[in-house]
Amino acid sequence: MANSKLVLVVAVIVAFVVGLGLGVFVAPRFFFAMHGGQFPAGGGSSTTHVVGTQFSSFQYASSSYLMSGNATLSASGKIATGDFNTTTTSFPNGSTKYSLKFDEIGTVYNVTIGRGDKLYYIDTNLADDMKGADASFGDDGYAVVNSTGYIVAYKYPLTST
Repeated sequence: MANSKLVLVVAVIVAFVVGLGLGVFVAPRFFFAMHGGQFPAGGGSSTTHVVGTQFSSFQYASSSYLMSGNATLSASGKIATGDFNTTTTSFPNGSTKYSLKFDEIGTVYNVTIGRGDKLYYIDTNLADDMKGADASFGDDGYAVVNSTGYIVAYKYPLTST
């Protein structure tokens, strides 16, 4: 009887250690591989529950402007993205790094998206964006959306000034 209890305790401990190992070592590497060998967009916000949401039902979808690929910005999109200069770096694995440089506040946000992902710039108040200046970055952000339409990285607001 004592041996069966010992075997049960050992089995529970082994199962716990194996499960912990999978969660700590395997899951992050799987996530890394799924995103073209790059962890997407740094940062996050107090509303990180947005990650995993279908972009079409995202509360800021109507205030978002596609920046990646061969996107053609609308007049509103040009106003929204006029606050910063964008440079891109393409990697052999198909991922692309977007560097959004805000000269006005001296900040650069680097966002890396995987092959097939899309980068959307969020600006919920265009009224404060005039002539390449932004009165407040508290209404600006970005979202990275995967090829199936789900948000995989998100930062909003960028800063509050």
